[in-house]
Order: sequence, then structure tokens, then C-alpha cells
Amino acid sequence: MVDQQTIEKAKQISIIELAYRLGIEVKGTVCRCISPSHEDKNPSMSFKIETNAFKCFSCGFHGDTIALVRQARNCEFIEAVEFILNESLNQTSASEQKAQKHPLKRNLNDSKEKGEKYSDIYSYFLDLLPFPDEDHYLIKDRCLSIKVLKENNIKAIKKEKTWDCVKSLLNIFTEDRLCKSGLISLSKNQKPYLFFFKCVALIPFYDQGQIIYLQGICDKRDSNKASNLMGIKKPVFYYPKVLEERSSKEGVIHVLEGAIDTLSGLTIGYMSIGIIDAGVRVFNEIDRLKNFPIVLIGDFDKAGLDAKIRLYKYLQEIKFDVSSLSIIKLANKLIEHGLIKSEDTNKIKDMNDILKIIKKEKSNGTLK
Repeated sequence: MVDQQTIEKAKQISIIELAYRLGIEVKGTVCRCISPSHEDKNPSMSFKIETNAFKCFSCGFHGDTIALVRQARNCEFIEAVEFILNESLNQTSASEQKAQKHPLKRNLNDSKEKGEKYSDIYSYFLDLLPFPDEDHYLIKDRCLSIKVLKENNIKAIKKEKTWDCVKSLLNIFTEDRLCKSGLISLSKNQKPYLFFFKCVALIPFYDQGQIIYLQGICDKRDSNKASNLMGIKKPVFYYPKVLEERSSKEGVIHVLEGAIDTLSGLTIGYMSIGIIDAGVRVFNEIDRLKNFPIVLIGDFDKAGLDAKIRLYKYLQEIKFDVSSLSIIKLANKLIEHGLIKSEDTNKIKDMNDILKIIKKEKSNGTLK
């Protein structure tokens, strides 16, 4: 957890100096937008020194220092705060920072590697880990079924065993390749450590039978709920492993936000996939779904609803068989099937609430 005082300190670091450190080409107080939502041939993103914030006047992308780092480095909130404060220890001037060669480029989204070349590393690492048991966070708190987790090869990380995993990996693969895969990072003393050391579980992303990506999941005590590999291009969609083995004639695909909600859908019995980043453009990969009728289920936050609306309009334009559900409408469908009680709908905010109610009804003997 990061306390409020640390967060405020990170927000006070000069945003223009921070942009230089990120390798962003700033001319005066303007630069090209770093959001992947649109191509920016001419500078449209402006920095406001008075408020230490930025805004793109083309796509509306805006925020503070933390938002800038999260977008540029494709990282979570805590990682962004840590990056800002660690980098700020180097008290070189902005002009010196700009002159230095920086590993990050302006077009970060395109410069990221794809994970296919490291699938052997990801597979070997997963084989070292156990499956979650009944006391695991994903089962106890997120109410996912053991069956769904095993079908999709989701593994548990025991934090006290992470160094053993690192040693096993180093016995098989070179340190350089492990670091490039995003699985291993180096400390300030150049000692290797597991990138997912804060996580309690790993979700593999499959493509044609190969693991092309890993996402780490933290428990409820850590505000950093998901941890994504650094330097590896994040897939737009999460396709569960079991989906590859099913026929497109088996029914509709339910599109949710994130891997966990996707697994929640599978636990209920739906064929589900997840949009991994609600803020990115997902249209270029939508052809993979052309054989399926689609139902969109968006989160209740602004990003989730916006992504759902954009995707819904786009799918209608290209003549996809598409419909849209709110969480409450989904709950009503489950009531019709006798999976939950009507009086429980006022407790439902997301997929996790639905699973908790189903789990409770099963423990009470109401459901079999």
C-alpha cells in the first residue's frame, strides 16, 4: 500500500522533467500524445506548469504525473509512484535528462515486444507453481471455481518460494533472456528477483496453444490488483484456454472487462472473454469473434462503460450480432434460471457480488 503523503509527493514532481525522463519529446510545453487511442502526427498534448498536469486537446487524454507514467510505462498505480520517486533521486537538470539516451521511446506501444518468443519460459515457470487451493484468494474472496482455475492453468504464487523459482529459472535460461521476458527484474544491486513477487496468482494468456503473456493478480490487501509484464506487449483480449477447445456453435460470447471477470463468467457457465484495457482500441482484433453472437457486460465505472459503448457502436456498424447487458440485467437472467434470489439484486455491483450470492445459496443448500 502507498500512503497519501507518498502519493502527494509523487504528484509534486515536475511533470515536464518527468516527461523527459520517460523519453517523451517535449518542445516548450507541448508534445505528441502518448495515448494509443489515436495517431498524433502533430503535437497535441500540452503540459500546464501551474497545475503540474497534462492534456491532449485531440483525444481528451489528461491527468497528473502518475497518470503520465502509468500510460507511458504501461504499469499500475503503485509502480508509477515508485518510478517517480526513485527517478527523482537523480537531481540532474531537465536539459541533461533530455540529452541522455533513454531506453523508452515516444511510441512505447509499438516498441514493446510480443511474448510469443518467451512462451517456453512462461510454460516452464508455470510448471513450477501449484494450483490454488480452497483457501486461496481467488476462490475464497473472488469466488472462482477450482475447476475453472485448473481448466485455464491458473497457478498460485507462494511469496516465500519466489527465490526458489528464480534459481530454477536461472538454471535453465539466461539472465538476459529472463529479464527480456519481463518475468525477472534486477534490483539496484543487480540481483535478480521475480517480477511478480507481490502477486498471489498468475493468469496465462494462450494463443494457439502457446502461452504468450502472464498477468499477476494481487489480493484485496494490495491496491495493485493486477500486475502486467514490463516490456512485453499486453494482449487486447483475454481468451481463456478452454475457449480455444470449444466450437463456435456452442452459443454466445460474453465480453467482460478484465481476466478476473472473464473467469467469473466461466464460473457461472458463460463462454466469456475479457477486454484487458478498457482505455485501448480493441477493434483491430474483433475479427476473431466473427463466428459468435456477442453480449457485452461492462463494469460500472466510467472507463468500463465508455469502452462498452464504443465497442457496441462499432460492432453494430460492422453488422455483428451484438447485445448489451448491465450487471443488474444479468442478475435478472440468473433469477430466471433460479441461480439467485430476487431480493439479492440490491446487493449486486459487479460479477464478484453475483458469485458471492451463488456461493452463499449453495452453502445454504438452496442451490445444488
